[in-house]
Amino acid sequence: MDLRLIAVAIVSLALGFLLASGLRPEVGVGPSEAERILERLRREIIPEEGSPTGYGIAFSEAGYQTLVAKNRTLSVPPERADDFEGLDMSLPCCPFQSPSVDEAKNCPCEHHQALYGLAKWLLQEDYPADRVQEEVARWSRYLFPKEALRAEMERRAKLDPAVEAALEELKAKGKC
Repeated sequence: MDLRLIAVAIVSLALGFLLASGLRPEVGVGPSEAERILERLRREIIPEEGSPTGYGIAFSEAGYQTLVAKNRTLSVPPERADDFEGLDMSLPCCPFQSPSVDEAKNCPCEHHQALYGLAKWLLQEDYPADRVQEEVARWSRYLFPKEALRAEMERRAKLDPAVEAALEELKAKGKC
């Protein structure tokens, strides 16, 4: 007897048994549509570990520590004080939002210290204020990816019914 016929007979018997017993074979095992939307969004907004920034450091623990160190050694260029104080440095770990040239008024948490170091460095390098804000946001998303994904899913859910459905599914699963 041909081995292919035997294999087909075995598979047919197994499927018949599953269906007769009320069990259903799993179809489409893998990520759900909601999980695919979340993963696509993650790739879009969260910098990958080790990815370059374009200004000499990578998104990594070492890059983070470099920014913390830069905050201790750099100061805001006087002519860029308004740009520095106009930055939004909101983070989910604390309610602090607006930096001050007067360091005593700034949040002392290390996450903010890294963002101050980043801003000081890029302002000294003559980056435009809007570009500095973009980099602050990229580092914020890198440091707090889960919170960034949730916020972006909620923002997009208001505009896209597929994202809204995905968000509800993910919340029900405890994934968002």
